Amino acid sequence: MAAHRQTLAAYAGKPDMHDPKLRHRLARVTLPTLLAWGKADRVVDVASGKEFAKSIPTVKFELITEAGHLTQLEQPAKWLRLIEAFAAGIPVGN
Repeated sequence: MAAHRQTLAAYAGKPDMHDPKLRHRLARVTLPTLLAWGKADRVVDVASGKEFAKSIPTVKFELITEAGHLTQLEQPAKWLRLIEAFAAGIPVGN
């Protein structure tokens, strides 16, 4: 969990999770990207998640209706099914 928090701090900025350059950096993502968002997220709302998704050209946005901010902990089975389905649709290079 500590590594997860360090990664979030690097992406989101310190000290208040505000990084004005984040959307610009997200636009440079070229790999297929799954963005799974909890419908009941009270830390970062769904509208913000959808705005982040618009910044990533290769994104697939999935809303997990029965989860809040920690989708992977709150709905692990559904989260893993989304990842498996997403990964199955990614072509494997030669």
